[in-house]
Amino acid sequence: MVAYAMRGCLSVLCCGALRPSEAGDRSTRAFFMEENLQDPNYTILSVPLKELPVTETFLLRSKLMGFSNLGEIVCADLRVVSGLEDYSERWYFELISLLERNGLIHLISR
Repeated sequence: MVAYAMRGCLSVLCCGALRPSEAGDRSTRAFFMEENLQDPNYTILSVPLKELPVTETFLLRSKLMGFSNLGEIVCADLRVVSGLEDYSERWYFELISLLERNGLIHLISR
C-alpha cells in the first residue's frame, strides 16, 4: 500500500520524470524537490532515518510502514499513510517537528 502511495514522487527522485497520471500538489512538490536536490536542506531527505535525531518509536513505526528516509515519507500520500496500522498522531507530529526544524515543512501536503 505504501509503495502505491509513493509511486509518483519516487519516479521523480529516481528517474527525473513525472508520470502523466500524477497531478496537483504531489507533482508540483516532486518537481520542486527535483530542481533543488543540491540545496543543503534537501540532502536530509535521502539520509537514513536511523541517522536522524528522531525517537526509537518514530524509527520503528516508519520501518513498519515501509519508510527508510524522509524523502519516501514526504512523497507518500499521507491520507493513505494515516490509514496504515502503524500510523499514529505522535508519529505525524514528530515528522512535522523534524521537517519544521529543517525548513522543509512545505513538502507536506495537508
